[in-house]
Amino acid sequence: MLVLKNCHVLDSKKWEISGRTNVIIEGDTIKELTDSVPEGCEKINLHGAVVFPGFMDVHVHTTFTGEPYMYDFDEVSLVIKTAKRLQDYLKDGITFIRDVGSYKQVMTRIRQAVQDGIFVGPSIHCCGQYITMTGGHAYEGGRQAEGEVELRRAVREQLAHNVDFIKVMGTWGCMEDGIDTGTPQYTEEEFRVVVEEAARHGRKVAAHIGGNKACIDAVKAGIHSVEHGILFEEDAIDLMVERDTWYVPTLTPPYRMFHDVMADSGFPQWMIDKMEVLVKTHFDAYRVALAKGVKMATGTDAGSPFNPHGQLRFEIKLLVQEGMTTAQAIEAATLNCAKCLGVEDQYGTIEEGKKADLLVFSANPLEDINNLDTLQYVIKHGKLVVDNTK
Repeated sequence: MLVLKNCHVLDSKKWEISGRTNVIIEGDTIKELTDSVPEGCEKINLHGAVVFPGFMDVHVHTTFTGEPYMYDFDEVSLVIKTAKRLQDYLKDGITFIRDVGSYKQVMTRIRQAVQDGIFVGPSIHCCGQYITMTGGHAYEGGRQAEGEVELRRAVREQLAHNVDFIKVMGTWGCMEDGIDTGTPQYTEEEFRVVVEEAARHGRKVAAHIGGNKACIDAVKAGIHSVEHGILFEEDAIDLMVERDTWYVPTLTPPYRMFHDVMADSGFPQWMIDKMEVLVKTHFDAYRVALAKGVKMATGTDAGSPFNPHGQLRFEIKLLVQEGMTTAQAIEAATLNCAKCLGVEDQYGTIEEGKKADLLVFSANPLEDINNLDTLQYVIKHGKLVVDNTK
């Protein structure tokens, strides 16, 4: 048994910090929040520090490098590096990830290794390979398919590996020359085929979306979450509200690409011009979605070009910079992510009976989002896995 002694806890119903209490952890579960401290158990005196639920990043590509060329096809090297990235996530306070497409079926095996205790890392939901059209966005790392028969086959191939959900690339991306980011890769009917085949097996669908038409088609077809939403407009956003569709904004990659990388890296002018427009429209779309009440969960697109792993706290700060309150941003990174993944009965809040995925901050991030930088401890399933106090 482990006791986090003398601490304040985030109340995720009132979104405020509790009075001083003690968190009793038994095995991988929060047993009790109490004023008393049991005898004969391990204790960590937090001296008034603040305890939050573990953060969740629901848009990562764990086997991708985060370097200019994001693919690594050396499977032995890839597994070794992926194990290290799991540590990067934990160090950032990320205790649960949703991998939205990685090389072959490596992440289904990594997921099992974490569950079996072979690797130490966040809990994992994964889709296996994402589905993209022939020669389409990020085709090098995905399962290329189009048309009803082939799309059903592609979904079933992922299901054979017991994936948690299906991911489809609904549009092109940000870095292709001569092709607009918002160009649809699939029709509404093709999106519906993917959604129906996934639903028959109890799975939901996440869709990479960079354009308005594709967003409308995908939402009408019943996709569960829109990823990125770079060029969507008010009619698509209104439809997402109507259909109760989740939105994962991933503000970090275009922001970092334009502000931190392109100015000093000799990129061609067409790419710089394109990214300047995309950053503005992406952030504008996010602010409209926020104002209209679209459900949001946090994701970083970690592993994509120039986008390293373990950067969720930066994404949370961007969400606040562009309009969220600190409480909204923390909710997006905890309870909302858990709801998006359908695991809110076990994760996302600090309550008796839930999994003991906990973060300890020396200063309260609700008061100032920059206090995210005061992360002291990360506890994963009741075990101390990161200690920044030493």
